[in-house]
Amino acid sequence: MYALRIKKGGKVKYYTEEAYKVTVISPCEIEKRVTDQKTDVLVAIYNNRIVGKASIKMEEKGNLHIRSMAVKPNYQGKGIGWRVLEEINRLAKQRHCKRYRWNALDRLRRR
Repeated sequence: MYALRIKKGGKVKYYTEEAYKVTVISPCEIEKRVTDQKTDVLVAIYNNRIVGKASIKMEEKGNLHIRSMAVKPNYQGKGIGWRVLEEINRLAKQRHCKRYRWNALDRLRRR
């Protein structure tokens, strides 16, 4: 069973249900991240539309954890993800972070 189908360049690409569950967070988790004093939620806006987001969390010993980051498929390749990373880097420098942590999940491989 496939949970998410993305059309890109005329081709349909599928992601597994497991990958979908890992990448799409619940409304409850969104609320927790927005209200958590140690977490920042960044929103990428392009032509007055929300097209991407990232959430970052300050951890012990000056570490910054990039918890999640995504750009909608139709807006990828426009430098939006790069701009989000630049903003994360700016915030990290402002907060004197020593190290970034970002986990990539093997479960996101396409079938």
